[in-house]
Amino acid sequence: MTACEITDIVCNVLGVPVDDVRQKTRKDRADRVVFARFAAISLCRSETSLSLTAIAKFFKLKTHATVLNSVAACNNMVETNPTFAGLFALATRLVVAPEWDRFQLTEFYPFVYSPETVQDE
Repeated sequence: MTACEITDIVCNVLGVPVDDVRQKTRKDRADRVVFARFAAISLCRSETSLSLTAIAKFFKLKTHATVLNSVAACNNMVETNPTFAGLFALATRLVVAPEWDRFQLTEFYPFVYSPETVQDE
């Protein structure tokens, strides 16, 4: 699976436009966009063979260290925010599922997202 496909899945699950997740600027970025970015970066790190530098370039980050910080932040969010943990688990399940199974999973999980459901608790 490619970084682009992973980002599409995460954005679909969290209800965030892909362009917002890949934008370079941090100005006026909502929490849900930050959460989606953390999740996409973390899944790219764990589910692809891309280097830290390649992931940083894909997400328009300054250095590979930002990728490491994003993965750590995502892990922290999974531990402290049950709503985010559930959405991240669903995104992970969709990323690792075979393509034919991914279609069936999306039939059972309509992606209805409300920004209030994922807040930093």
